[in-house]
Amino acid sequence: MVAKIGDHVHTNSNSYLVKDSIGEGGFGIVFKVEDSTGQIYALKMPTIHLQLPQERPQILEKFRQEYEIVKKLSSSKNPNIVPVFDYGDLNGNPFMIMEYCPNGTLEDFIKKGCDKFTLKRTIKQILNGLAFAHQEGVIHRDLKPENILFDQSNNAKITDFGIAADIKNRKTKRNWLGMVEEVFATVTYSPPEQTDSRQAFHVLETNDIFALGVIMFELITRGQFPFGSLEDFSEDMAKYQKRKEKGDWDRNKLYSYNPDKEWIEIIEKCIAPKPSDRFQNAGEILAKLGDLKYTSKINLNKGSNFLAGTWILEVATGEEPGREYFLSNLSKAKDNRLLTIGWLDPQNPFVNDIGLTEKYTQYISRKHATLEIERKGNLESWFICDGQFYTKNNLNAMHPSTNGVLVNAKKIQGYSPLHKGDVITIGDTTLKVNIKQFF
Repeated sequence: MVAKIGDHVHTNSNSYLVKDSIGEGGFGIVFKVEDSTGQIYALKMPTIHLQLPQERPQILEKFRQEYEIVKKLSSSKNPNIVPVFDYGDLNGNPFMIMEYCPNGTLEDFIKKGCDKFTLKRTIKQILNGLAFAHQEGVIHRDLKPENILFDQSNNAKITDFGIAADIKNRKTKRNWLGMVEEVFATVTYSPPEQTDSRQAFHVLETNDIFALGVIMFELITRGQFPFGSLEDFSEDMAKYQKRKEKGDWDRNKLYSYNPDKEWIEIIEKCIAPKPSDRFQNAGEILAKLGDLKYTSKINLNKGSNFLAGTWILEVATGEEPGREYFLSNLSKAKDNRLLTIGWLDPQNPFVNDIGLTEKYTQYISRKHATLEIERKGNLESWFICDGQFYTKNNLNAMHPSTNGVLVNAKKIQGYSPLHKGDVITIGDTTLKVNIKQFF
């Protein structure tokens, strides 16, 4: 059941009156609501009744995961991420309560055009939100103008973080050969690897960087796209994809709007065909724009990784966002320097020391990764290796996983040292390395 104007909906902590409809898409609807104190919010709920019955359980689960992930991001009060405040259920259809942003979307903003000062201010605000989310291990995966809202003070705020892609099943299902069978994406903003069946299951920061480059182009050219229009895509999808793969975008169209040189250089690097040739994170672009608040992850990882405290892996995105694995405690309980990570088999849940839940895809190997600890007194250092040590084809050795392990978006070879703040990608699950100190 979907809410209607005039309805009262309830959560455990509050009651909300549905005042108006803000917008509707293929997978959800957003209303303007008022709580019992007169405070205005936005209410978002999936249009579950419009989905196929067999798809509904996954959509409901992913919607809850979206809430949990954004709730964690909200705790930082980052000014450029739309926060969530409450969660409820209306006759089996869940909803979340979010900040109400009354000044429309970036899509509306693009049509009006903007001066150079507003352009830079808006892009820096979007980058600030992305940089924080990326450092928390959260990739948006569906960044586009409709997902960037403006609050009462015309500050840009990102919404629909990451799980929108899951609800749309864009991250796809994979067959027994490890290939993606279907790919769903907002094609004008998606990088070439996201529509490549061999690479689509790796969703990294550089995916969002590519999408942001397209948005920058669109802002400057007042609604045009670098690789061709939507009509061009509809007429010849394969040709459109080839242009992306070759980096064949319309530079003359961008030049005709006479943008500052820094925007040309930034867009060029954002929408490079190869992920390795792009800016690797939002902080690098902010630095180029003169904002040093966020530094490169390379700089964050300098220095010794021997630290005191309890080392923890926290699920940032995946089936169980917010779940924590206390590595130091696990190692001591096992009396073993090694911990294994792999797919959580419901029939045999203790095969790995850390079992990662994955119900709807097949990205995580049963024997995916190995963690190893080194101790110096009360100091600890942790390393991660792709694969596990076991016998396969009569060979007793360290066998790599099917899809590899990435640390800060880079595929590792051999044992890689971990540092506080690192983000590990295993399949479509990201885990952030934290260290808690107890005094």
